[in-house]
Amino acid sequence: MDARVLADLVRADLVAESYVPEPEIREQRALLRQRRAFVEDTVTIKNRIHNQLDKYGLKPEFSDVFGKQGREWLRNLHLSPTEKTILDVNLQQLKSIEQSR
Repeated sequence: MDARVLADLVRADLVAESYVPEPEIREQRALLRQRRAFVEDTVTIKNRIHNQLDKYGLKPEFSDVFGKQGREWLRNLHLSPTEKTILDVNLQQLKSIEQSR
């Protein structure tokens, strides 16, 4: 039924053509989508780290826990081996994303 309706609309020239942007615009959009994904990933990782600190009642001594001194503080925290591994992986992911931007 749907195919017949579509065929009738096409025959009557009532189906509008879809817009396909130029390759340059498609590339710009892809770049913007990737940048947005990097930003979203960065926020997610930072939130995970903040949640881990909150779970153990750890209060950073710095206004920017992700600045140079804050990251050094994070690396030197005394946590259980599992929690330390989780924190180290999150910090490494954050560093990798920041280097990609």
